[in-house]
Amino acid sequence: MTDERPRVSVERDGHVLVIGLDRPEKRNAADLRMLRELSLAYGLLDSDPDLRVGLLVGHGDHFTAASTSPTWPRPSATTASTSCRTAASIPGRSRVVS
Repeated sequence: MTDERPRVSVERDGHVLVIGLDRPEKRNAADLRMLRELSLAYGLLDSDPDLRVGLLVGHGDHFTAASTSPTWPRPSATTASTSCRTAASIPGRSRVVS
């Protein structure tokens, strides 16, 4: 028996797109299906010029328990640093707001 419920919820609130991790029975642990759904939500955020902010939330008692795949490699500090630099280099994205 498979769970056909979406793993990610998406709700617009003005210029904000609220993206929710919706797998509370697994402490919102990411699986491949959730990652695909997150990709679609991020695509919506990126493609709609009226959306200015994406807010990632977790449904239930936990934000997330990481992943449910024991085969996924853990990111190193170097990988995380590179990802941050890559995201910051996208025009119009990842601006520091004080």
